[in-house]
Amino acid sequence: MKKIICIIMAIIFVLIPLSSCDSAGADGGSQAYAGNESSISALSENESMHSEENFEVSNDYLKIDPDKGSAYNSAIEAYNSFLNGKISATIKNPENSNNTINITSMTKVANGREGIDKFALYDLNGDKIPELLTSSLSYDIFSYDGNQVIQWYTSPATFGESDIYLLNNGALLSVTNTTGIQYIYTTFDIDGTALETTFSAPPINDSSTADDLYYFNNKEVSKQEWDNLTEKYIAMSNNRAQIEWYAYSE
Repeated sequence: MKKIICIIMAIIFVLIPLSSCDSAGADGGSQAYAGNESSISALSENESMHSEENFEVSNDYLKIDPDKGSAYNSAIEAYNSFLNGKISATIKNPENSNNTINITSMTKVANGREGIDKFALYDLNGDKIPELLTSSLSYDIFSYDGNQVIQWYTSPATFGESDIYLLNNGALLSVTNTTGIQYIYTTFDIDGTALETTFSAPPINDSSTADDLYYFNNKEVSKQEWDNLTEKYIAMSNNRAQIEWYAYSE
């Protein structure tokens, strides 16, 4: 009888630790799973970040903005395709049979290679869809009409010292100094049609005479008339648009 009791007691003492170990094992298993779950979440975040890094280093020069609507973002996507050379832009007013332009047919000032030096966005016509501005050997303006990228404007070839810049009102002012000072003031309507106002004056120096010639829209005018006609344009030249330019990398 005593032998039986001892056997029963031994079995009880063996079972109690096993039960405790099972209970601890269950808790430990839950903690290990939570740890694994955390690791899985971290891995997903790293994968997402890795994808985002890939997105950053790809040539998506301009970022879409979900808050600005589909029309805005469609334009941004089209501009990215143009900047990457995937599509060509249609020239609004072609001078010859070639009615398209590709980024590879443009030339950098910096090194003479194909492409552009810098680019920017600016809404010229107030429709909430920005135009794409590019600077290379020429100053170009591109827009998106919902179907294609269109080149609205390219600066004319000039000789001598020249400057071109955008004003706060969305107009362009080109100033070229050769044998005289040539001004071209260009505005754009909603569909990109350009309207130019031109005026020129003799070079600014101490040898001005009564024989100096002044022109406004290709018509000769007197110095007094020229001053009156150009006063507002000269004043606007001080109101340059604040544009954030970005360097273009191939």
